[in-house]
Amino acid sequence: MNTKQDITAILSSKRLAIIGLSRDVKSYSQSVMRELTKRGYTVVGVNPNPPSIDGVKCYPDLNAIPNPVDTALILLPPEQSDAVLQSCLDANIKKTWVRGAEGKRSVSEPLAVICAERGVILVDGYCPIMFLEKPGFPHNLHGAFARWLNKVPK
Repeated sequence: MNTKQDITAILSSKRLAIIGLSRDVKSYSQSVMRELTKRGYTVVGVNPNPPSIDGVKCYPDLNAIPNPVDTALILLPPEQSDAVLQSCLDANIKKTWVRGAEGKRSVSEPLAVICAERGVILVDGYCPIMFLEKPGFPHNLHGAFARWLNKVPK
């Protein structure tokens, strides 16, 4: 179960990997990357194809990152979440955020249990931007509705 403490722990990491960073400038992953870099985060891209995306260095996988990260945002389709989360566990990443379909789990229960047993923070769902201070439109509106409907951790 996601908690506000888990979200805060992940967002307090100022260096993180975005797994699934897209070359498409209109993509969700690029909007997250731009917002985080604008706020002083150091983003490391994980994408097996380009050497960099919009000035962010990319690596083909987590093990190729020269100075390993301890936090990862998984911004891929939900059907890829378990395999990528397993690669995070294999790379000893301690804080993970999986952005899946709103209101639905993206991570299988057995893998969520493994994360808990290993002390890995796992946030499953939500948009990380809506939890930042002054997130701007449309994330502030999304966050307000989610809080109003009691859809976010307290």
